[in-house]
Amino acid sequence: MARLRGDYQMAAQSHKRNQHAAREADARARWWDTLQWLWTNRDQVGDQAFLAGLQSLAAIVETRQQSVMLEIVTNTLTPGGD
Repeated sequence: MARLRGDYQMAAQSHKRNQHAAREADARARWWDTLQWLWTNRDQVGDQAFLAGLQSLAAIVETRQQSVMLEIVTNTLTPGGD
């Protein structure tokens, strides 16, 4: 009985880790989707909304790649940047 309880606890912990990893992956995918949408629609949303969107994304950066991409976008839009 103790072995079954241990197996159950291990399975529950594994499931919890898998759910957490899936939520993190989903959040990263939504971050990239949002950046792509903002970039594609930057002319329609206007400068203020575009900048607010970038600031929101900057506040939730989780990876080096996200940080680099925001830097690229900012440099592209900055006069003299490229």
